[in-house]
Amino acid sequence: MRIKRVLKEIVKKRRLSVLRKSFVNDHHDVSSYNKENVADYRKQGFSLSDSACYDLKHNDYRNYISTWEGYLPRLDNAEFSLISDNKYLFYLTYSHFVRTPRVYALIRKGALVSVGEHELTSENLYDFALKTNGIVIKDASGSDGFDVYVLKQKNGALFYKNKAVDAKDVADMVKKFKNGIVQEKIEQGAFENEIFPDSVNTVRVISMKKPDADEHEIVAALQRIGTAKSAPVDNFNQGGASALIDVETGEIGKLTSLFYLDENGQRVFYERHPDSGAVVCGRVIPHWEELKAMIAETTRKMPFFKLIAWDIVVLDDGFAVIEINTKSSMNVFQIHRGLRSERLGEYYRRAGYLTD
Repeated sequence: MRIKRVLKEIVKKRRLSVLRKSFVNDHHDVSSYNKENVADYRKQGFSLSDSACYDLKHNDYRNYISTWEGYLPRLDNAEFSLISDNKYLFYLTYSHFVRTPRVYALIRKGALVSVGEHELTSENLYDFALKTNGIVIKDASGSDGFDVYVLKQKNGALFYKNKAVDAKDVADMVKKFKNGIVQEKIEQGAFENEIFPDSVNTVRVISMKKPDADEHEIVAALQRIGTAKSAPVDNFNQGGASALIDVETGEIGKLTSLFYLDENGQRVFYERHPDSGAVVCGRVIPHWEELKAMIAETTRKMPFFKLIAWDIVVLDDGFAVIEINTKSSMNVFQIHRGLRSERLGEYYRRAGYLTD
């Protein structure tokens, strides 16, 4: 029996080694970087794009959580990952405990399947969107904000990226999805609108299980903010910016993005949003204590995951959870500084994701 266990461990390690090499090599789009400044730390688990993001040519890689280490929670939380991977299943599961965007319909191979109280079809979806102040059409399992249609209602018309659309345009959007959803468009509160009104700006929170309890506590957080480049989404890989949040106080730090570089290619950090001019640094996330309490309570009731990356929209009267993930890309956090020796790294190490 002992020999069998040893053999299983050997096979497991070999599989992980192959997966690690494949994963790191597949995540190295450096099209937006100066190739001469890209250092190759793939043997240490960093994709080329993360090496460029962290400027590992000049910064010590040992201060950073690697691309591969950032992915390990995904493998560790695989048993219930279907809940986080499918936005409809997430809605069905988590809407009992937190506010989430309502799902009105599913899309299967370009056809609309109504799942709520409204009998929706591709033909009447436009009128429904007008009555409900807009909708969001997106992939049911997508990430990075690609193929997301945020349709806003204004003065009796429907707009996508400030361009008016008609019923045929909306029906054509539906046809583009093999596996999509139509959901409620959450209206962010005045706090987020003041920072940048042309995108939904989300708070990304990483929570991890406490050592001796099912409930989670926040180990890292940041404010994601849309830009003129990324609008109508705030996604980092599309040009959105991020600013770290002090976990204890909810205070926001300076913001930066992959594209905020000076003439020498050095990262630039801003206290004000470069597009809107709004002050970002020093502001405090509203309802921060309530948000932390919500995460603790929800994870006590649903102790499925060791780690959750929450995407949360701040409202005037609280907040809404847009989605959850079983991992978080590290670049959106560590573009600011390496976090290997900070609270996030300590919890990753305790969970076995870091080996040093």
